[in-house]
Amino acid sequence: MRNWARNLYSRLATQASVTVAVRNCGHVGRLGEWVEHPAEAGYAALLFVNDNGLNKIVAPPGGRRGVTSTNPIAFGIPLAAGRIFSADVSTAAIALGKVERAKRTGVAVPPDCIQDDAGAPTRDPAALFASSAGTILPMGGAQGYKGFALSMFVDLLVAGLSGGQAPPAAPGTKGENCLIMTIWNPQFFSGLDHMQAQAASILSW
Repeated sequence: MRNWARNLYSRLATQASVTVAVRNCGHVGRLGEWVEHPAEAGYAALLFVNDNGLNKIVAPPGGRRGVTSTNPIAFGIPLAAGRIFSADVSTAAIALGKVERAKRTGVAVPPDCIQDDAGAPTRDPAALFASSAGTILPMGGAQGYKGFALSMFVDLLVAGLSGGQAPPAAPGTKGENCLIMTIWNPQFFSGLDHMQAQAASILSW
């Protein structure tokens, strides 16, 4: 990550922002790490990831069939004294990895996160991996229209700009992640001091 970041940061010395589009990059892992690093260096960062149109496990509101992935988003904001504010969120009601962990450990998932193959709410993580598989609900649960729209935005943006695929992926598509990441240098806008002051204001409030 350090070499990758160093190349981007050198560009940010002379321009306000950089955007990276990557396709077929393998598993990105925890998105937070990729935005925390630039935030620690004094930059703001925003990252979107999709599954190249293959992992259709999230149903639209009112639907029973998975049509998209959990399409996560992460952002990082630099704070004063080298601290950061960051978030790493799924556009679905729950990340797939958390459902898998719940199944392994034998615990129930939170309410309003998954449904069985008949569209009935369930807290049993095994329902997602049955032969007639259930689905994950979008962010916001069964009425998650905004969460599902946000998930569609991630697919459209990432696939459209990276050269990757949005669902349904074409035959032969690689099962890899694709991503779009933008990093901003606050000094070309209102300044790092202003960004940090505004962050301090809202966080203390």
